[in-house]
Amino acid sequence: MSFSANVYRVLIASPSDVKEEREAIRNTINLWNTKNAEHYNLIYLPTMWETNTTPQLGGRPQGMINEQIVDKSDVLIGVFWTRIGSPTGIAESGTIEEIERFVESKKPATLYFSDKSIPPDVLNIEQYQKLQEFKQKIRPQGLMGNFSTTEDLERQVDFLLDEHAKKTGRAISVNAPIEKPTITSRKPNFEVLLNNMKELKLKLPSVSYKKEHHEHIDYEELGDRFQKYLTKAEVEEYNRNVPDPKRVKEYNEQLRTYHLVKDHLSNLSISVENNGNLKANGIIIDLMFPPEVCVIEKGSKDKWEKPERPEDFPENPLMKAQSRITKEFTSSLLPNLSLLNGLGYTVLNSEYSGLNLSRIANFNTKNQIWVEANEVTIKIDSLIHTRKFEFEDDVEIVAITEGSYFIDVKIISEELEQTIYFKIPLLISKE
Repeated sequence: MSFSANVYRVLIASPSDVKEEREAIRNTINLWNTKNAEHYNLIYLPTMWETNTTPQLGGRPQGMINEQIVDKSDVLIGVFWTRIGSPTGIAESGTIEEIERFVESKKPATLYFSDKSIPPDVLNIEQYQKLQEFKQKIRPQGLMGNFSTTEDLERQVDFLLDEHAKKTGRAISVNAPIEKPTITSRKPNFEVLLNNMKELKLKLPSVSYKKEHHEHIDYEELGDRFQKYLTKAEVEEYNRNVPDPKRVKEYNEQLRTYHLVKDHLSNLSISVENNGNLKANGIIIDLMFPPEVCVIEKGSKDKWEKPERPEDFPENPLMKAQSRITKEFTSSLLPNLSLLNGLGYTVLNSEYSGLNLSRIANFNTKNQIWVEANEVTIKIDSLIHTRKFEFEDDVEIVAITEGSYFIDVKIISEELEQTIYFKIPLLISKE
């Protein structure tokens, strides 16, 4: 069925070194339209010079781009990595000229800067220095956001579009707080706080564990220290069976997550408040956490098991040699292992018991909370307006990857005509 909608042109502005990110922004806009256009009666039209301009002669190239797409656009999303772009005669680059025209016109512009590593063959020192100068210049204007991966950028752009849609075209910044809707009729209105905040901030713990390390070994380069404890045949046998680096990396990531969950979980309090003017009944809330965190029910770890080391992973001969060196050294100091107890030492077991992820018991028959596949589901039988319900000791969380993300929230209730969707910012920084 057809529906009426306002169309907003979204200009995607960037230099030439972020083609993947430009495509990701365009795809995110199109996906947002698919999910939300009818709900908001609003469509975002991704606008790019390579798809929305036509060749012309007789004018300044950037001037023609300004006339064809820049001045006609309503929202600007800019993205940068290592370059600022080529001068236009008016501004430092075409992208900068587009941003400055938007700011002067008081139209909303938001810029994202990539934090991903820069290979030496990509880095242009002059371009990079100019980019840093530009960042310092615009920092006071609050137009900036940072991202570490393409997926991170997609989440931030999706959130930006949500906020713009709610505000029907008013200028916003990346970190603009979510405004409570004005209540014009009798209905419940929900607010969800995590650790008593509208955004969740976590620290990424440092974790120590024994990683798998595999790569081709040159026996002749080992030196006398290791050759004393290894034969050339052992090294050659190992080299024939070195596993795929991708599998090694995947296993190490699983092992790291296991130790983070085992040793660094912290409580996650969740509060739900009805700040509307009508009692709500039959409330169900879903909190969908990104894979960059691990969320489990408190005290339920028996289903989280230590990942099994793949049987086809060979023993690294360097580790074997190190073990032999350590054993010889230890034997020379403590020839009788039974002496350890007398000296107050404890022999540690390197294996760990499994973690339990089974469901917790419902805390009462009316209100329930459970976790499954990084999704927290809350069921509240009823919540009187102006009242709050808190779950303070039911869920635990640990950060897995540093960065900025979002938690998707979905709320239904008997009194709501349609499902409520919104996002809670999630910020993970190193300890």
